[in-house]
Amino acid sequence: MLFRSVVTKAEDLIDVCSVGPDDPNYTAAANFCQGFTVGAWQYYQALMEKPGHKPFVCLPEPSPSRNQLVGEFVTWGKAHPEYASSHATDAMFKFLSEKMPCVPEAKAATKKVRK
Repeated sequence: MLFRSVVTKAEDLIDVCSVGPDDPNYTAAANFCQGFTVGAWQYYQALMEKPGHKPFVCLPEPSPSRNQLVGEFVTWGKAHPEYASSHATDAMFKFLSEKMPCVPEAKAATKKVRK
C-alpha cells in the first residue's frame, strides 16, 4: 500500500512526494503531498503572526514555486537520511530554514508560495 495509515515521519512524506507520474497512485500522492506541505506552511504563517514568534523561514523575491520546493525537499531528504525518522513537519522546516533562512534585511517571512 502506498499510503501508510498516517504520514508522521520524514521518510513517509518523502516517499509520498516522490511518486512519479507513471505510478497509478500519482494523483492521490501528489494531492496528499501538496495538501500536507501547504497545510504545514499555512500553519507556520498563522503562527508567525502571533506575538512572540520570530520567523525562521523567509521566502526570497521572487519566491520559488510550490512544486520546485517540494522537489528540492525530496532531494534534500534523500541526501539526509539522518532525518528520515524525524517528524515530517520538523524535517520539512529544517529543509526550509536551511534553504531560506531569515536574515535581518528580509522583509516578508510569510509570503505565499507561487503555484
